[in-house]
Amino acid sequence: MGNLPHQISPEELYEYTHSWTALRLRSFPLWDFDDIRNEAYVAGISLLSGYDSGMGTVHQYLSQRLYDYVSRSYYKKNDIVVTRKMNPDGSKGKREYRPLCVYVANYAELPMAVHYDPEPHDFPDLSVLPDSILEVAYILSQGGSQKKCATIQSVSEPAISRKVRKLRDVLIGKKS
Repeated sequence: MGNLPHQISPEELYEYTHSWTALRLRSFPLWDFDDIRNEAYVAGISLLSGYDSGMGTVHQYLSQRLYDYVSRSYYKKNDIVVTRKMNPDGSKGKREYRPLCVYVANYAELPMAVHYDPEPHDFPDLSVLPDSILEVAYILSQGGSQKKCATIQSVSEPAISRKVRKLRDVLIGKKS
């Protein structure tokens, strides 16, 4: 059996991903052969920077790591969420794969999914609000907390709560 490689060129990596992909075609049913191979090649390029020849051959290294990288990319690009619950005994349960979107082949027969209301609506006039309340609304809309708003505006959290209440009143149309 000759010496096994301890380094690999990009061309050799591309050839390696061909055989790697051929063995794993059924694991990625929404992709064709070239999609899987290209994703494996890109992941392999990034993985090679962490390769240490003291831990085995480059082929052993890649065969142990490529599947994880390609499968994560596959799930992300196909909007599939992978969850795993803990069992009561503390061990990890079985993986559950849940698509975020359901693809329908013939959508012409589906009822109208979006309702269009041609009547104009009166939207609240936010120009009546002070800039400090609009700033709180912006921070909260970006995922910030009331505590973060209080820190940014150098006020107490109850003061931020009052500003949020004022914003809520304007949005639902209460007169104050």
